[in-house]
Amino acid sequence: MIDNGTKQVELLSDKPNSDTTKVRRIGNVLDSGIRQNMNTGKHLQETDNGQIVARRYYEGLTYTQDDVQMHQRLFTNATSKGWIVGWDMNLTFTIDRPAKEVWSLLKDFNLWQNSYGYYYSGIVGDLYSSVELKLGEETFHLNIRIPGKPEQEYPYKYQVLKVIPERLIVVFQPIPKDGSNGGISPGFHVIILHENDGKTVVTVQMEHASRTPDVSEDEAIDPWRNAHMPEVQKFWRDIFIPNLKKLAYEARKI
Repeated sequence: MIDNGTKQVELLSDKPNSDTTKVRRIGNVLDSGIRQNMNTGKHLQETDNGQIVARRYYEGLTYTQDDVQMHQRLFTNATSKGWIVGWDMNLTFTIDRPAKEVWSLLKDFNLWQNSYGYYYSGIVGDLYSSVELKLGEETFHLNIRIPGKPEQEYPYKYQVLKVIPERLIVVFQPIPKDGSNGGISPGFHVIILHENDGKTVVTVQMEHASRTPDVSEDEAIDPWRNAHMPEVQKFWRDIFIPNLKKLAYEARKI
């Protein structure tokens, strides 16, 4: 239960996958507009300054139901220090409320993500404070508290680069100073709100990545493909989006 300031609202924590889920499993790779089989063995090249010339994308899970659309991809880069493997997701959904009302709830991730076990150290949408409108330096952390499992502190911090109230949140995950995560940034995240005729379209673009030495491309990508993507689809589709909508609609009855 969460008190949104006006009433107690019961949020979703977990439920079985919907029968109407439309899923496309990983099969082909999209590389420079050409679909290839994952086993082509094409090795991507790294220049002398460490910059990757090309990135190989693999189609991931997709989901479309009513106003919710989700598209996930995997990607790999071959480097001299190992495979960089990552995942990105583009997600859109609509809430039948003005952006001002949606923002008051969306900016506090704890309101609609705690029931899954995600607990944030601050209200993300309120952290940015630059009067000069430069890139922000404020940070926050995530603790994971899933029933039946030990509490876990997510090891990588988040940095709020920009907030435009009722419009935009941009979050960057800095490269860990201790060299963990293969010496690369763990992620980058953007949330955009677009209001039209009293309704708000929420667009989420996320990317996560890590570098793993001494393994093959398929070994590096396997946990992202078989564990990460299905779980992300589940908690956004079945928990995060329904929770946020429920809070918005319960805050002011239609």
